[in-house]
Amino acid sequence: VYKRQTEPQLARLAVLHATARDIDKLQIWLKALQAAADEDNREQYAVADEQFHLALASATSNPLMVWLYKQINIIKTHAQWGQMRGQILSRANMMLYNDQHAAVLVAIKARDAAAAADAMVAHMDKARGDLIGAHSG
Repeated sequence: VYKRQTEPQLARLAVLHATARDIDKLQIWLKALQAAADEDNREQYAVADEQFHLALASATSNPLMVWLYKQINIIKTHAQWGQMRGQILSRANMMLYNDQHAAVLVAIKARDAAAAADAMVAHMDKARGDLIGAHSG
């Protein structure tokens, strides 16, 4: 399933190529995500989420993957995306997403490519399901 998704491949490649500095950046953004969820600050959360995923792309050490992720982010600047994001970023969802981000980071630290990809699939499936629900609701 995850072979068709970009983000799990980013996680797999990050396991193989992330430096200690890359892992530190991911940890910093995870803490920012946790702080935003604790404060129930959706805007701050959205920024930290984008930066966490960008740091993940950067950890691949693959300029093409970074470029690809940035192209995905362009879509997230559209008004419709922002409206749906506003609907799904409840405090409970932010906390759950943070658990999923943490699972990705734990797998990267453990250099477990399969676990990193699986954790990212779970995260993307949850986010996709939430966005589809927001779009149809």
